[in-house]
Amino acid sequence: MPTPLPVALGDPLSRRELQVMRRVINGQSNSAIATELDISPYTVKTHLTRIFRKLGARDRAHACGLAIITHQLRPAEVRPVTLPTAATR
Repeated sequence: MPTPLPVALGDPLSRRELQVMRRVINGQSNSAIATELDISPYTVKTHLTRIFRKLGARDRAHACGLAIITHQLRPAEVRPVTLPTAATR
């Protein structure tokens, strides 16, 4: 297996990292992302580590905001999440 290239703050997200971020920003878990992209959950974690480093993010929520602020993702790519109402809880 080739050694991954080092990443630095400010590097653009790769195509695969953007695929992962689109799913993170829409609230999917690592295991759901792994299943949908046909990769292992460990690989999802690796992508997230690289994403955090490139964006300077401390967690998933911070990465989501920074991905939009840095124009790597558009707000239109965020699906509205249906929150449970008092009647459905």
